[in-house]
Amino acid sequence: MEIADELVYPYASTPTRIALDVADALARCPAVSRVTLFGSLAAGTHDGWSDIDVMCVTPGRAEAWEAVELLRTAMPLRWYGPFSDLPQPSGR
Repeated sequence: MEIADELVYPYASTPTRIALDVADALARCPAVSRVTLFGSLAAGTHDGWSDIDVMCVTPGRAEAWEAVELLRTAMPLRWYGPFSDLPQPSGR
C-alpha cells in the first residue's frame, strides 16, 4: 500500500479502539448495568469503515440520558464528514 492509500483508508483497528473507549467511558456511569457490543465488530468481520454497534442498559430513561451526557463529555464529536472525494463502500 502506498503512503497516499494509507492516509485515505482508515485502519481496521480504529473501530476496536473506539469501541473500547466507549465501553470505558460508559463503565464510569453508575447507572449503566451493561454495555454490549454487536454487529460486525463483535463478529470480527469489521474493517476501517465499519460503524460501532453498542447497546447500553440502564434502569430508566433519565439514567440513559446520564450515560449519554457522560459519553459526550468523555468523547466529544471532533469532526464529521468525508475524509476524501473517493466513494465510501456501501451495501455490505
